[in-house]
Amino acid sequence: YKIDAPVSVADLNKVSPEKTSIVTAISISDILRKENAGLVYEGYIITPSDAVYHYYLSSDDGSKLLIDNEEVIDNDGLHGDDEKSGAIALRKGYHSIKLSYIQGTGDAALQLKYGVKENERNIIKEVYHGK
Repeated sequence: YKIDAPVSVADLNKVSPEKTSIVTAISISDILRKENAGLVYEGYIITPSDAVYHYYLSSDDGSKLLIDNEEVIDNDGLHGDDEKSGAIALRKGYHSIKLSYIQGTGDAALQLKYGVKENERNIIKEVYHGK
């Protein structure tokens, strides 16, 4: 997405994507521009068992994570690289995921990790696009 002076991931709703593609991982390298841009990842994750899953989202600038349409992490706004966390109880199986990200100006960063135990951090290795 190309966005003129974004301040929130909600600004992504006001523009159309410049490019769409299928990817299997979340990466800042998917961004097309160094400034005034955004990314939206939509797909599915697979949880191996019923558990409370802890998610850790770090970004520079804003980001939001929704799982099964429930907001798990709000790290929105213009800021330096900052990590926020959230937890959600999930059953074993597929769950929809949506990660929205904006990059204003300056440095850029985006990383999503998870763990079953609090403070355990594993990189999400794959996002699925169909069940």
